[in-house]
Amino acid sequence: IPNVIGDAGVVFPEGDIESLRLQLQRLMHDRDARNSLAQAGRQRVLAHYTMEEIARRTVAAYGAVAQDR
Repeated sequence: IPNVIGDAGVVFPEGDIESLRLQLQRLMHDRDARNSLAQAGRQRVLAHYTMEEIARRTVAAYGAVAQDR
């Protein structure tokens, strides 16, 4: 998950409810942090998850498989 989120979210250890609580509390009280994550998330989507980018990756994956045959 961290490689998907990048700098556009918060990560905490699986099952660590206290860490999750602290992250959520920080975001509830820190508007700048929320805005920064929102902006980073938008940029990440525009860079990696547009229809064009997904199509490019899909074609590249099929091309790699076809070359291996």
